[in-house]
Amino acid sequence: MSASSKRFELGDQPEWAGKEPNVDVPASFIDELLQESNAESLLTRGYCVVKLDAQTTAYYSLFHGLIEEFFALKAAGKEKYALLQFEPSNNSPNQCHGYSKVSTLKEQFMMRCIGRNTQSNAADNYKDAFTFPVCGDGNFGKYGMQIYQALDLKCRQFAKEAMAIMCKSEKVVDDILDPVNEVRTDMDENVVQNGRYAYSSFMPNDYISSSIMDNFHYYSASHEKHERFFNNHASHTDSGLMTVVIITDEPGLEIFDQKRNEWIAIERLMQTYLKEDGAYEKDAFCHRGYATFFWSDSVEYLNKAPFVAGKKANAMEIKPLFHRVANCQNERYSVVFKQRTAPLRTHCRYQEDYILASLQQKVDTESKNAFALWKEQKKAKTNGSLWLYATILFVVVSVV
Repeated sequence: MSASSKRFELGDQPEWAGKEPNVDVPASFIDELLQESNAESLLTRGYCVVKLDAQTTAYYSLFHGLIEEFFALKAAGKEKYALLQFEPSNNSPNQCHGYSKVSTLKEQFMMRCIGRNTQSNAADNYKDAFTFPVCGDGNFGKYGMQIYQALDLKCRQFAKEAMAIMCKSEKVVDDILDPVNEVRTDMDENVVQNGRYAYSSFMPNDYISSSIMDNFHYYSASHEKHERFFNNHASHTDSGLMTVVIITDEPGLEIFDQKRNEWIAIERLMQTYLKEDGAYEKDAFCHRGYATFFWSDSVEYLNKAPFVAGKKANAMEIKPLFHRVANCQNERYSVVFKQRTAPLRTHCRYQEDYILASLQQKVDTESKNAFALWKEQKKAKTNGSLWLYATILFVVVSVV
């Protein structure tokens, strides 16, 4: 069969994918990015580079050690967390939470934020579906959910700031995301770890988050890997509203800057910047204190959200960011937070969303589809305006 007539199969990558070259930019470009408003950078470039707070950075380093330990386990030790929760007889690859792998390319542990009491109150067939590896100091779930909370709140903040620039209500962001139960300043008080179970008061009791945190281990370069994949991950956009990638030890993330219309090896550039700045002389892992935030596919909900009444509509449109992961020579560990919209408030996108929605509706009982909610609010405002005009007219006529 000729190359031109070869049928595309799921899992293949088009031959051109990822081959567009990265542009050479000076390391000082990072200074420019760090000085820009995060919301403005997201709206014009599709991404922003952010210095994380010291607490999140500390949790990340602790967590990084645990994911290295977990992925170093023998196959049997990891695969006990690889529950195929949907049609196991058909080898369904969909998971709500847990371990999975792609032969020769990568392995990962997908985790969600679990509300208190969830494990004890979950249906019998889900009781052991949301557990965490027991390795190292035993705080895999605790550190992971602390990082999850910090990044989720940052994403909400930046999205709301972007909405303000676009003359839209900041509330529309919360209208499409998971409900938040409470936010504590000291995140150590937020999460309880009990063996392989962990719970967070950030989510409502009995609630399982729609958003996820993917913890990846990309294998080092090999002939077998290169035979199947050109890159660790070809050019693509993510599902969800916003993605966060903490700068990795082995740089790999490359992004398409929408303002420059060019590909930039953002993680490699960040490490060059920190090296030139002398930061590595003080801390060999200083890059872990930075992260790249970028838009994903669900920005369409924000694009369609109503404008604030009385303000001039801003015609700006948000676009999801194309990004890819280079074919690194060494193994690469990466923690990726993916802020996804709640299926009850938007639409189900994945097979697991139907399961999540069935569990979430028992807790988020007053949730409404965002489009229906915005339509109701618009109608209420219109009716309120008509009533006001009618009242004014009545008063004027009465006076006359």
